[in-house]
Amino acid sequence: MQLQDLPSSTELAVSATAAQRRTSLSPWLLAALMLFTSLALTWLLWHVAREENFDSLHGEFQSASRELSQRLEQRMATYEQVLRGAQGLYFASQEVTRREFAEYVRALRLEENYPGVQGVGIAEVVRRSELPAHVDAIRREGIPNYAIWPAGERAIYTAITRLEPADGSNKRALGYDMFSDPTRRQAMEQARDTGRAAISAKVRLVQELGVDEQAGMLMYLPLYRPSMPTGTLEERRAAFYGWIYAPFRMHDLMAGLGVARPGDVNIRLFDSESVAEENKLFDSSPGRDRSAALMHSVEMMNIAGRTWTLAVDSQPQFDAATGRGKPVYMATAGIAGSLLLSLLIFLLASGRVRAARLAHDMTLELRRTRDQLEVRVQERTADLRATNSALNKEITERRKIEADLFASRERLASVFDAVSDGLVVQARDGSFIELNRAAEGILGLTARQMEGGRSLSDFMITVHEDGSLFDAALHPSSMSVATGLPQRNVVMGLVRPDRSQRWISINTELLFDATGEVDLVVSNFSDVTDKKASEELIWHQANYDALTGLPNRRLFQEHLETEMKKSERSQLPLALMFLDLDRFKDVNDTLGHDIGDVLLKEAAHRLRSCVRASDTVARLGGDEFTIILSELDSLAHIAVVAQNILHRMSEPFKLGIESAYVSASVGITLFPQDATDIDTLLKNADQAMYSAKNQGRNRYRYFTESMQQATQARMWMANELRTALSRGQFQLVYQPIVDLVTGQVYKAEALIRWKHPTRGFIDPSVFIPIAEETGLIVEIGEWVFREVAAQVKHWRDHERRSFQVSINRSPVQFRTRTGRTDSWTDFLRKLGVPGQSIAVEITEGLLLEPNAMVVDQLAELREAGVQVSLDDFGTGYSALSYLKKFDIDSLKIDQSFVRNLEANSEDMALCEAIIVMAHKLNIKVIAEGVETEQQRRLLADVGCDFAQGYLFSRPVPADQFELL
Repeated sequence: MQLQDLPSSTELAVSATAAQRRTSLSPWLLAALMLFTSLALTWLLWHVAREENFDSLHGEFQSASRELSQRLEQRMATYEQVLRGAQGLYFASQEVTRREFAEYVRALRLEENYPGVQGVGIAEVVRRSELPAHVDAIRREGIPNYAIWPAGERAIYTAITRLEPADGSNKRALGYDMFSDPTRRQAMEQARDTGRAAISAKVRLVQELGVDEQAGMLMYLPLYRPSMPTGTLEERRAAFYGWIYAPFRMHDLMAGLGVARPGDVNIRLFDSESVAEENKLFDSSPGRDRSAALMHSVEMMNIAGRTWTLAVDSQPQFDAATGRGKPVYMATAGIAGSLLLSLLIFLLASGRVRAARLAHDMTLELRRTRDQLEVRVQERTADLRATNSALNKEITERRKIEADLFASRERLASVFDAVSDGLVVQARDGSFIELNRAAEGILGLTARQMEGGRSLSDFMITVHEDGSLFDAALHPSSMSVATGLPQRNVVMGLVRPDRSQRWISINTELLFDATGEVDLVVSNFSDVTDKKASEELIWHQANYDALTGLPNRRLFQEHLETEMKKSERSQLPLALMFLDLDRFKDVNDTLGHDIGDVLLKEAAHRLRSCVRASDTVARLGGDEFTIILSELDSLAHIAVVAQNILHRMSEPFKLGIESAYVSASVGITLFPQDATDIDTLLKNADQAMYSAKNQGRNRYRYFTESMQQATQARMWMANELRTALSRGQFQLVYQPIVDLVTGQVYKAEALIRWKHPTRGFIDPSVFIPIAEETGLIVEIGEWVFREVAAQVKHWRDHERRSFQVSINRSPVQFRTRTGRTDSWTDFLRKLGVPGQSIAVEITEGLLLEPNAMVVDQLAELREAGVQVSLDDFGTGYSALSYLKKFDIDSLKIDQSFVRNLEANSEDMALCEAIIVMAHKLNIKVIAEGVETEQQRRLLADVGCDFAQGYLFSRPVPADQFELL
């Protein structure tokens, strides 16, 4: 450009003034335009990043909602299985005692293992007619104030009879008629008719006291009688007798279910598909405004036949996460870049204005320099833009990598904490690096508390299964590092810092570094405390008597075998005692089996107090006990122990408000003098014990060879009895029963005699007890009845039309189905003989047995016209209340009262009292054993109806009887 091309100073001044006017606002406009454009682009990128965050969090929100729904369904299924276990307990044995039910529920540890379950209970169906007996029975079980409520007469009641644990609030529910509430009734009827679990709608539990009150609901399972079919609705209703059920407090039940981000969401649970307030079972944030929540989720669940709705809403803390992370980084970088670029444009534009002001002083060279500067500025700006773009891309990629790493770590941490087993990560030197939540719960320590330790022994006592202490060097993690091998199923006992005890099963895995050296040891372990407790309980139940806590037969034999081996090594004798309580059956029959159980427990306590700690006391069953006196320095010690036992057993037993008196019969045998094997020792001790009983009870006897001989004799007689009937060795004789007013004979008693081909006549008092023990009495009794019935028919057809014969019927015949009395009545009907021609003689003890079979058979005999006579009255229980209850026709005064009968004697007073009492009850009286005229006269004077004895005739065969 030539110099003459430059404008004049005047032109420059004019142009400068015009340029200044034109560009005075240009820097600000350009900077504002650039700032606006950059901010718009920044906002667009921020919005896209925020949408991505929203989509990610929304997916996490939905996943957490589904996970919560699944956990709730799993928890309710678990609680149903708890009730199934209790249902199985009643299916196995309908006679489950209150104590057994309480021990079962206690073993479940509801508060620790099953949050929200207030207890496990039984509701029984009680009809109006059964109400007084039902209330009385429950009160006798130890609940004196028990009553069914609410009050009012109903056809049936469904009373809560058991609810464990029996704490203060649960006790309030006892007796509550849940059927009186329509909401509960609907679920109860559903469970009864379907046979499946059913839950109620929202209810207010009767345990609620008004403090911290929560919504509640109940789960029911039906109880059917095991022996009855349940295939149809009618069969299920017929077999039904109650429910096993559990009440739930919903806030407690929902506690601990958890979500992916605890505290960030609001959880509500509704009973039914409607989310109305009246159906709400649970609300984690009551009173919160949910209309502003960004995210919502609704899950439907089928819980035991009912629909539950789970509504989850995000909270502000959760919603705010949509704007964190990548959007923040994008907004910050964009705003900073926009401001920087706008400032640069402003500065450039300002330079042009200053150049215009000085244009009149500048030459064309300056203008060319300006143009070159503009070009360099543009190039620099492009470089800055490229650098800024690369920087933004790098920042974006780094943010993404950081976000991915953070999400991965979060997922890994969630998985780590979600594992139900405990996980512990240790360095090679044993230092603890990380614990998951399950490990902290099992160990009772946090990762921070375990910093600085090298093994569990640094924080708690660790023991082997045999109770010996674990050496720290033998811990599974230490052993893995030392051997380079994983450890498997190592069981360890822990005494935690809070002194509670746990058992865990540990497995280890090794992680190696690039050099092949052990880098980390990962131990996973599970809590097997309940399993160990169950195994110990099963072992205890298999080896110890449930009532007395003494070793049972199985454990007793193990102890006896061990003590016999010790005796052989030490050359010191061993004594085995076999003990049976005398008259214990009387206590059971008169006071009841519950009182009998109390006596057995006290007897066990007394026996333990009579022996050394090293001796063994065991219960074989019933009222039979055994005692092992091991390694005896002196045989005199045996007699001391035996005398002490007899003394302690003869002391009165205080059984509540009752007192009972029993004694003991003790048999003693020695090892190795008497026998060298367990079976023979037991047999010897048993024989010695029976010898003590036969000699009058309340004494002890040592085993002798003569006892063996007596036992063999009994076995011989039992064997001979089995063929006596088929060989025709039995005979019947008849003893007349005389009317003391007329002297006529129109009654007789049939008696059996056994004539053995080599031993001759064997006394009935010898062979009848053996026949009863072996059950042969049933077959013999049937033969006696048929022979007597045929003989009575003969006599009634010929000369004695109103004749009656008495037959003795053993209690064993009443207790067996093969000895049913309906066969007697059928036989009499076929013979054409009326039932009045036969009288059945029974003992007093039979009437005291609470046996429906006995009651039914006596009723059948009465309906057929057969009379019932009570034999040997006055020598047994003298249960006067049973005379009228069982319609006794006659009773026999035992001959022990008649034998020494004299005027003004005690026997005379007793006989007269029996006769007066019997006549008041319209019962005839027969006196046995009348042998003198004086006895006959005294009995006739006080109104005795009949008599039998040698004064009139001995028992004679039928042909001789016809001549009387």
